[in-house]
Amino acid sequence: MKEIRSLLMSLLLICIFVSANAQPDCNQGKYPPLPAMYVKEDVSEQYKQEFQKAGVSKYQLLQSLNCNPDIESIFTRKAVDDLLTSINKEDGIRIYFAQYSNCAGSVLPASVNNGKLIVLFATEHSATGATAYYFLNQRDDHVYPVAKQCGDKWVADYKSKILPVLASTIQPNDPDNIDPTMPATPKLYTDTKSIFFKAINITEAFTKEPAYQASRKQPVNIVGYKLVLSAYTATGNPNDGNKFKQRLFIQFDYLVDKGNGWESLNLEEQEEYICRRDAPASAKVISSSAALGK
Repeated sequence: MKEIRSLLMSLLLICIFVSANAQPDCNQGKYPPLPAMYVKEDVSEQYKQEFQKAGVSKYQLLQSLNCNPDIESIFTRKAVDDLLTSINKEDGIRIYFAQYSNCAGSVLPASVNNGKLIVLFATEHSATGATAYYFLNQRDDHVYPVAKQCGDKWVADYKSKILPVLASTIQPNDPDNIDPTMPATPKLYTDTKSIFFKAINITEAFTKEPAYQASRKQPVNIVGYKLVLSAYTATGNPNDGNKFKQRLFIQFDYLVDKGNGWESLNLEEQEEYICRRDAPASAKVISSSAALGK
């Protein structure tokens, strides 16, 4: 009898172990693929560290210029949802790096000081370029329209005052870092001016993914997004032919409220991550390439 009880207990423990380690059912179509803009946690962390690494980093240079950049910017979900409703993303959205200064017609919140490095979200059509700019403030539900003449000025100031300094942080003689807007001779190597995201990728990341998270068996409520200044490493962007080595770009984290503050959501900790990782991508082209020519 003792042996039978021991055997039953062993079988029970085996069942518990197998159940705890069982893989989710990855039937095709049950789980959506990860957003095309998704970057693995360990790789994402490398990019964040590259931006502010020891020595002469982009972050240190920006501080030396008194740009006071926010390494992380917290945007509420309402603000982002309203932005995506307001902005015409027919072709996609371009995010410009810019340097703020007083400008008649566009007054940003008092927390934004003169000279600060900011990002502007722009409506863009391929034929006409930026036609409208918008600004999002930290933990603020409001979307701030920016007069076009002010947005153009702030973008131009970034290009003329900040880009030449950041150029020292990228790999020289890298053909993917040549500025195509300048004469071919001499070749000018420069850092990132703007980043373009296709409309399909924007919808997938900021509309479909939050909806999926809310529909899970254990629902997750996305309350906001964290924009993080980052930089590609010396190997560049592996999703775009290893281009843009050591170039400035941005990453987004999903934020959830765990009761004691907003925290980043790690999709790799969700049980269906493997299924989603291996699912056929619905948007195969990752359109977060850092653009030089705009």
